[in-house]
Amino acid sequence: MFKLDAGFLPSTKFTHLHQIKAVGGPDDAMPLITLTASKSNPNRLELRHGPELSQRTIKQTSIAPLLGKWLTVKETITYKKTNSSYSIEIRALADSSILFSHNSSMLKMWKTDAEFLRPKWGIYRSLLDSNSLRDEEVLFSDFEITELKTITSVQGTVLDDKLFYYKKSSNSIELDPSLIMNFDSVELINLRGEVQISAHLKNSNIQIGTTIPGVYVIRFSRDKGLQKAAKIYIY
Repeated sequence: MFKLDAGFLPSTKFTHLHQIKAVGGPDDAMPLITLTASKSNPNRLELRHGPELSQRTIKQTSIAPLLGKWLTVKETITYKKTNSSYSIEIRALADSSILFSHNSSMLKMWKTDAEFLRPKWGIYRSLLDSNSLRDEEVLFSDFEITELKTITSVQGTVLDDKLFYYKKSSNSIELDPSLIMNFDSVELINLRGEVQISAHLKNSNIQIGTTIPGVYVIRFSRDKGLQKAAKIYIY
């Protein structure tokens, strides 16, 4: 969780709040992921991606709705040279409304020859914009970093290489028709291998109740042992 003051003002050049940085390799001078505030009209929150020595903004929004309130952030990264994924979701703590989100399975999420990648947090301003330099405070609380178990199969069922994304709506998700073809039952399994949901597959909509957003394995089956499984991200 973090909180910026209601009167927070970013600099013209940059006011970084969070980065994923590499150690080692020819491209470690440029952060892989940057969450930064930028002075503009209106002032913005920007998400930037820099797989090599250049960086681009991949999502931005007005920063005003995020100021003066506690925010919860969930960031999930699959660190791979190929088939990698990145997602971030920022919610207002008071009512759980989503203020900023992005997810992609098309980003390169490893730096060439990097030894490891590390996160950093705080306010980091550009000195090139001296007129914007000012004392600011950012509050942080309740950090939790979890290494997710990499699953390639579930009870002998090999997973599809693709990571599918589903937005939770009214405690249900609408499945990709290509996944459910020829199957009549479905299971939702967490990364500890525990079955969260088990249901008969009547159509492409399945009820997932109060399932917490995150990465799961979804497994489909049919009579005579026909099975298929894939990793999904519910947000």
